[in-house]
Amino acid sequence: MIQTSQNKFASVLRLAESGLIVGTLYGSCLVNSQRCPDAVILIGLVQIVIFLLLAEPSSLYSSWRGAPLKDELVRTASVWLGASAILALFLQNAIPDLGLPRDLFLSWVILNLVSLTVWRMLFRLAAGLYRNRGDNRQRVAIAPADARGLEVGQVIESMPHSGMDVAGWFDDRGPAGDRESPVPPDRFLGGLDELVLKARSGEVQRIYLAFPLSATERVKYLIQRLADTTASVYIVPDFYTFNLVNSRIIHLGNLTAISVFELPYPETDWYLKRAYDVIFSLAFLAVA
Repeated sequence: MIQTSQNKFASVLRLAESGLIVGTLYGSCLVNSQRCPDAVILIGLVQIVIFLLLAEPSSLYSSWRGAPLKDELVRTASVWLGASAILALFLQNAIPDLGLPRDLFLSWVILNLVSLTVWRMLFRLAAGLYRNRGDNRQRVAIAPADARGLEVGQVIESMPHSGMDVAGWFDDRGPAGDRESPVPPDRFLGGLDELVLKARSGEVQRIYLAFPLSATERVKYLIQRLADTTASVYIVPDFYTFNLVNSRIIHLGNLTAISVFELPYPETDWYLKRAYDVIFSLAFLAVA
């Protein structure tokens, strides 16, 4: 249910931003008191395709849960400006007779940049309010139960709008003997075996690993055991000794985390996304 809600959020963003691209193009015609070119629909479709093709590898529609708003806005602006540059080259070299004046094009780029920025801010606000009501929340597990792990939990708990709830901390080297843990005893939920079991049962949806660099082999073994779970796994400080070819750097408040596994689209949402991409591609080819 949680992952489905996240994919619904991504679908809403794709549809709304596709509509903004076409809507701001028409709006630019009004602002400049010009008649839109006859091929305005074609130009809008081409730009939508370019924008979405750049957005997917840029992780623009991945979860921004817990990330600073400015990072999301910078990524959105970068994708839009990159798509605009590609479109400008395409219009100039491939089909220069479409009749899109330069001043109209620049107005469109600026107007949609502002629109995307405001839209993302409003969407982030709405998503935060939605999560504050108790919907679309994720349970988070943290390991180990040391000072760094406690810091991760405190950062998460300082962002209730992110929709993440700290379930507790896990550590094989629990608060026993000479070792004192800064984590409250009632929040210490067991060893790493218990963490794996809770991940496999779906009781936690996100796992943040904040082990020191000296625990490399221990973390590698834990990652292997978590590979067949449905939990998204993130390494919190800078671990570069792992094979992180398919990983993604994310931000958690003022901390940096590296994704190791992220739950992919459920089958139904994958088909919807694929159909969405195919329809726009076919529409572009048909018009071209």
